[in-house]
Amino acid sequence: MLRKENDASKAEQGDRILLCQNNHEHGHRVTHVVETVTATAEEQDGMWIRQVKVVWVAQDPWENAPQTEDVIGNEFSFRGGNLISVDAPSIKLNLDKLTTAKETSQ
Repeated sequence: MLRKENDASKAEQGDRILLCQNNHEHGHRVTHVVETVTATAEEQDGMWIRQVKVVWVAQDPWENAPQTEDVIGNEFSFRGGNLISVDAPSIKLNLDKLTTAKETSQ
């Protein structure tokens, strides 16, 4: 639980977080980008939480969501869902692979 508290506390207010999911047929995909709204994490019912606002959501069908390596590069390795700074040397963000919800809905 302490590790998750540390992860929940890493992001500062206004930081953006990429949420990714893995599918055995379609690979690792970026599914959401959220921005932290609150300055601190809180424990609620045994879970560490932060308030966030949604910045971008992959549109259906899910398999069309951008591949993770296209957005954050091939050098990055996920470690149990832990939060890692985008300033980590192994991450090279390519946010052009993400379209905004406004562009997608037009």
